[in-house]
Formats: sequence, structure tokens, C-alpha cells
Amino acid sequence: MLFRSTAPLIRGQQSQITISGLQPLEKTWVGITNQGWGNTVGIPLFGGLTFDLADVGFGILNGAADVNGTAILHLTVPHDVPLGPILLQAGVARGNRGKDSVKTIFVESVIQD
Repeated sequence: MLFRSTAPLIRGQQSQITISGLQPLEKTWVGITNQGWGNTVGIPLFGGLTFDLADVGFGILNGAADVNGTAILHLTVPHDVPLGPILLQAGVARGNRGKDSVKTIFVESVIQD
């Protein structure tokens, strides 16, 4: 099971996203959007699994877990990003052609000044 937490997201500053419960050295991806929830198109890397985000307009971050199964990803919040709520969701591609991939539930955070 994956779990994620985010530090405060403040425009122009670096923040970090922590994902735990991964396999040691496993790679994870985090989708970020301010467009709300919905279903993205099936992602081939994830065996067609969809994220629960309307789109990933802010982009996708990726990083690898340490030997304890925790990944810390760093994000610099752009100066011009709109203030307000955003959604984040992490996923891991597992199994042959991604057929055993998993994702977290989405988490809401807020872009602040």
C-alpha cells in the first residue's frame, strides 16, 4: 500500500512529497493537477491503469524509493501557478507490462502565497 504526504506548497519555493510503503529502490510517479478529479486516459506504463485526476496539467514527477521503501520527491512551485486547491496522486508500475500496477487515492493540497 502506498501513502503520501506533502509539505506546504508555496509559490516560488521548494516543497517535498513523501511516498512510503514502496519496494526498496522502486520508482514512483506523482501526477499533479488543479483541474479536479476524474479519470485520465489509461497509462500504458501502468498497464492501462488510470489516475483519478481530470488531467495532469501541472505535470508528473518521478523518483525512486530508498532501501526502506520511502521516496522523497522535490518540487519547486512556479511563481505564476494559480493559488488554490490542487490534487496529487502517486502510482507505481508493477508486473509484466504494468498489469499489477497500483496507485494511491488522490490527496488535496493548496497552493499558497
